[in-house]
Amino acid sequence: HGLALRVRALEAAGRADEAYGMLGALRSQHALPPAELDRLQARWAEQALLQATDANSLADRWEAMPESARRDPAIVAAYARRAADLRWEDAATGSIERALDSGWDESLVDLYGRLPVGRLDERQERTSQWSRAHPDSPALLLARARLARAQGQWAHADEH
Repeated sequence: HGLALRVRALEAAGRADEAYGMLGALRSQHALPPAELDRLQARWAEQALLQATDANSLADRWEAMPESARRDPAIVAAYARRAADLRWEDAATGSIERALDSGWDESLVDLYGRLPVGRLDERQERTSQWSRAHPDSPALLLARARLARAQGQWAHADEH
């Protein structure tokens, strides 16, 4: 099918945002099986976010995605990583915080502790709040230790 070939070429050319934009046409023309389209949608969403050249294009791509995509841990992680790369700290941390508040995910907690951004006091407070609801989370303990270490709180880091 020609449309399927076109979107694969767009993906290969590093233009996942354009491929993502053609999902509706792919679905309406039944160009690919539904399960494959679902898989491609998630992959293209991640790639489109990671390929954003600036904060404005990242925000536009994020806002254009359905709410279900903005709750998918892999897609949230891609958004947060790219926002951090672009030094957009509030978007990087806020996206993970919102995702974790609506559904717990160990990989997102781990990323939250690893993000190369500031807001250390706020992040430490947030992880403290989460620890009451998720006291046995290994990723949360590690994230709290990383944040304490980044703040120079060595004794506190060792506790975790």
